[in-house]
Amino acid sequence: MNINRIDLNLLITLEALIAERSVGRAALRLHLSQPAVSNALARLRRAFGDPLLIKTGRGMTPTPRALELAMPIRDALARIERSLSAKIFDPQSAAETITIGATDYVEFVLLPRLLSVVRQEAPNLRISVLSLSETNLQEALDSGRMDLAIGYFPSASGNMHLKRIFDEKYVCVVRKDYLGFKRRLTLKEFADASHLVVSPQGGGFIGPVDTALARHGLKRRVAVSIPHFMTVPHVIAQSDLVVTLTERVAREFCALMPLKMFKPPVAVPGFGISALWHERTHNDLANRWLRERVIRLGAEL
Repeated sequence: MNINRIDLNLLITLEALIAERSVGRAALRLHLSQPAVSNALARLRRAFGDPLLIKTGRGMTPTPRALELAMPIRDALARIERSLSAKIFDPQSAAETITIGATDYVEFVLLPRLLSVVRQEAPNLRISVLSLSETNLQEALDSGRMDLAIGYFPSASGNMHLKRIFDEKYVCVVRKDYLGFKRRLTLKEFADASHLVVSPQGGGFIGPVDTALARHGLKRRVAVSIPHFMTVPHVIAQSDLVVTLTERVAREFCALMPLKMFKPPVAVPGFGISALWHERTHNDLANRWLRERVIRLGAEL
């Protein structure tokens, strides 16, 4: 039989009729009128070419064909019902893999805290991290290769959701005994100093500090450009270079190495870090659970 030629609602009626062996009881179970159930039975008989249920003195007796159909139809309806029922997400037993796109900055500041929460609350959940600098973000989210991105995103397209999770600002970092000074640099001293910049793409010598200095008619000397910020504390601790970093990263570096930080003598605009995800995963329970943890941790940073 071609399944396209039968109304699948009729199978629900057939299952009820076989179980109840009565048009009246089947009608009560299905919240239908008896004529509606009788009409459905007539359609079923025509579709299967079999009477399916025969009237007897004790109600209705299923034919061999009806009994043959009973178990497969019951199992199929049960599977459909389970599939359509509201999914429950249990963090303790969840074993999904969620892929996050992040910059090295986000990995350094947020990822350790996030993984600590995941280990405690969802020990079987697997986290895969992709580098945002090496990924086509739109394609990765559209295709499902990435479930969540965390970074600086000024805007989002129509099929994306964007949630700002925290704001970041810049500070300056030098070695603790930098030129013997015990205060922050003046604007002129800052411009005249030798600077280090982190250029993720490699080879860059200009950053937001240069834009801020230009407003005052000043230029700085960038002596060193490096691609990875993890090298920064070691270089700064052994040189007379000045680096301008995000405050959360600077705090970690100063806790690990003989460094000190101070407020830049020029206003350098900060930026916001946001979570970005596709409509595809918006209602997925595992992804929603993880997003809520990311947003909560961002507020605590």
